[in-house]
Amino acid sequence: MDIFSNNWLNLFFLLLILILIRLAASFFIKKQKFPYEIKLNYLTAAELRFLSVLNLVVNNRYEIIPQVPLKSIVKVKNNVSNFYTYHNQIDRKVLDFVLFTKVSYKPVLIIELDDASHNYSDRKERDNFVNIVANIVKIPILHVPVKYSYPSQDLLSKIDELIVG
Repeated sequence: MDIFSNNWLNLFFLLLILILIRLAASFFIKKQKFPYEIKLNYLTAAELRFLSVLNLVVNNRYEIIPQVPLKSIVKVKNNVSNFYTYHNQIDRKVLDFVLFTKVSYKPVLIIELDDASHNYSDRKERDNFVNIVANIVKIPILHVPVKYSYPSQDLLSKIDELIVG
């Protein structure tokens, strides 16, 4: 009978310790202040302006997704040495817009909206890298200089030329 009561006593203390750990953890989490807030503008004013024209031009033929991480449409081949070196090169690069087919969501066109920041040397290196990767995986890329307005027929012609050929 002594062994039986020892087991119950051990179980009681184990449960007590787990409850105390849980209480301490919940107290710590409730007291911790996270420094996050909602971004009021997911896209810049220039990106919103361009997107409105792009929606008209594309006319539901493709899905337009803004702010697409490069790693979401490109991957490092299997069994490559230095896998993480190559993965890190695509990991934090975000594309302004990508057009996808409606059914399979295959990426068919990358669109980069080039503002003044694209004149900086580090941005030119990034753009060059993205251009090379897009070429390797055979996804055409369209660089559009930021403007106040975009002639829709010109944009449609460029898109069709790159996607259809």
